[in-house]
Amino acid sequence: MPVASRTVFHRPADARDSGTALLLIDFQHRADAFVRSRRRSNPDLEAQVAALLSCWRSGDGLVVHLHRFSPPSIYTGRPSSHLEQPLACADPLPGERVLSRHAESGFVGTGLETWLHRHGVSRLVIAGMGTARSVGATACHATSLSFSVMAVGDACADFDLIDRRGHIWQAETVHDMGVALMVTEGVDEVSVSEVLRRC
Repeated sequence: MPVASRTVFHRPADARDSGTALLLIDFQHRADAFVRSRRRSNPDLEAQVAALLSCWRSGDGLVVHLHRFSPPSIYTGRPSSHLEQPLACADPLPGERVLSRHAESGFVGTGLETWLHRHGVSRLVIAGMGTARSVGATACHATSLSFSVMAVGDACADFDLIDRRGHIWQAETVHDMGVALMVTEGVDEVSVSEVLRRC
């Protein structure tokens, strides 16, 4: 017997509607600091995110920035006031929601679900750093809450991963696996160009 999907897929044509929110995850200098020790996938990420956000802001969809706040010493030891700052490609504008998170999923301890329901949002478009971690955790959590979710694959990136045996999993492989796992959980993958065609 076929297993029913937990979400209702929607076309990219739905993007930027008033019932849709764009979630931008961890576009911060903290991620830049991490890059110094681990190679990142998607060298065009910043340009892709800037184009996506510029397009999105011309529509009626909401924008939510999810920023991670944790001790800076695990990266460079520099003061968090620098590391927590957003990257230029995803600098929040006045009126855009900015939430602090301490867990991988953006729905844990942030009030995000309540805020989205209060604003009539049922569809999410997600981009961010950490495809197989914070992006995937947030996207899969959203499907379990009955949101319809799209992940913008080429507006996401991940980093080299070293397992306990010392094997280095290439950043591109980690990213691709993260996308594949999201798709198995009912997340729809789209590209920046698919969203831009609606601008």
